[in-house]
Amino acid sequence: MVKRSLLYLRRKYKRSVLLLLLLFVISFCLSVGICVWRSIGAVTHEIQQTLGTSFVVRMHVSLTHHPANLEDVTEPDGTTRKVYTGPHLDDNTIEKIMQIDGISAYNADNYLEAYPHMDNLQLVPGMWNLDLQDREAHPEDYADDERITEEYATMRSRATMLYGNSDTSLAAKFRTGAFELAEGRHIRPEDRHVVLLSDKLAELNNLQIGDMISMTARDGGVFTGKALSVLGEAQQLTIVGFFHVNGYQPTGRYVSEDDMTYNWAFTDLDTVKTLRSANEQAQYGANYDQEPQYQNVTFFVDNPKQLDGIVDQVKRMDTIDVGSYQIAADDTMYKSTVDALQRIRNLIVGVVGIIVIGCTIILFVVFTMWVGSRKKR
Repeated sequence: MVKRSLLYLRRKYKRSVLLLLLLFVISFCLSVGICVWRSIGAVTHEIQQTLGTSFVVRMHVSLTHHPANLEDVTEPDGTTRKVYTGPHLDDNTIEKIMQIDGISAYNADNYLEAYPHMDNLQLVPGMWNLDLQDREAHPEDYADDERITEEYATMRSRATMLYGNSDTSLAAKFRTGAFELAEGRHIRPEDRHVVLLSDKLAELNNLQIGDMISMTARDGGVFTGKALSVLGEAQQLTIVGFFHVNGYQPTGRYVSEDDMTYNWAFTDLDTVKTLRSANEQAQYGANYDQEPQYQNVTFFVDNPKQLDGIVDQVKRMDTIDVGSYQIAADDTMYKSTVDALQRIRNLIVGVVGIIVIGCTIILFVVFTMWVGSRKKR
């Protein structure tokens, strides 16, 4: 049997090579299609676990402008100003939502509205640093500028964005891959007076894990004459990690230092609260103190399939004022990523299917011709 098979293959080698080639193409295409389908399915599941398992709670913006939620507060100089005194997104709200079964974790975030000032660090140079260089090179061009003084430009050259998080590993920038932890660890809920900086800022200032930096809140008012005012006490923060910025970040003359992600800092919520309180007391008096409040709180669920049901449960809760909050599934990033992967998968599977069908048709024609030739004989 083997000898006859080998003899046939030698005598009909062209036919054998064509058959082998067609079967190889069909098998290869089917293997590629199956691998792509499984790989994209695994990636989709991973993305779903990372991006598709959360919902966001935030205050309704309209509440901050409603007259019923505004109260007159006397500032130190005797003038009055309306401030928001309505409902807040605070620890009490978080505690009650966390009691729902299926919610496993949360990340509350806040930011500092006054200018966070890096007291002992040099920032990645931008618009304000270059402005100072121009002032030094051509002082005559700035002699009549009474609004933006050299002192103000100096303050802004060290001003950045400060974001408070209860858990930076769950912060949006890190979950989406815009930032990634390069060294050290993330900020945890129990942390106090710690900070995450970019690896580029660390390199510029020769910083190491465990080093201390000083940060203060500054008034920053161009027209108030208090641009150099330090609000409250300086916060001494311990560096616990460095993050890397993925992607392109514009720098240079037309980008302010606080708009450069290389200069941003992440800290614990307690530090942001302290700096915010100093800012509020400087504006409204030493006795003014609001309860802790957050810009957004992102809650994470164990099972993505339960997300919609849990969101509905939160909206029906009677222990919190659900009418004051915007509550929605945080699936924008998940859907945009998964939709692109599914389009790629469908395209590849479609091409593989066309090739396999084409080869199968050719194989059928070839076999039909071979059988027909044998019958004629």
